[in-house]
Amino acid sequence: MKIPVIIEIPKDCKIKYEIDKSGKLMVDRILELNYPFNYGYIPNTLWEDGDALDAVVIGDFTLYPQSVINVEPIAVVKMYDDGVSDYKIICRVNNDHFEEYWNTIKEFLEVYKKGVRIDGYDVEKEAIEKAITDAKIAYVVRP
Repeated sequence: MKIPVIIEIPKDCKIKYEIDKSGKLMVDRILELNYPFNYGYIPNTLWEDGDALDAVVIGDFTLYPQSVINVEPIAVVKMYDDGVSDYKIICRVNNDHFEEYWNTIKEFLEVYKKGVRIDGYDVEKEAIEKAITDAKIAYVVRP
């Protein structure tokens, strides 16, 4: 299964960009550390935190903000921010293996979001598809 991801933050970038509701690329803030992966979201989804479902795109390449790339989802990280679920879908373009990136992803999220709780990850295809499907259903149901 391939899904589209819209990139907001390129790999090795300290600038936290967000695409606002009008489609403008906004600078949210400047971080002290670089994102060790490309980061974005799955369009036409809505998660419990009120945002689109987040996506981490692993690999040794840098993508430009607002670029759209078709990726293969390979894991879901079960993360909670202030008690609200904030799942991350881990995706790949090539044959990169998630396990090689797990420690880097986990360490970054723990440093970037102080006090965040990570309950591990799931690589089962059914769990990944359920998270994406639930977010698409939420998008359709909510105004």
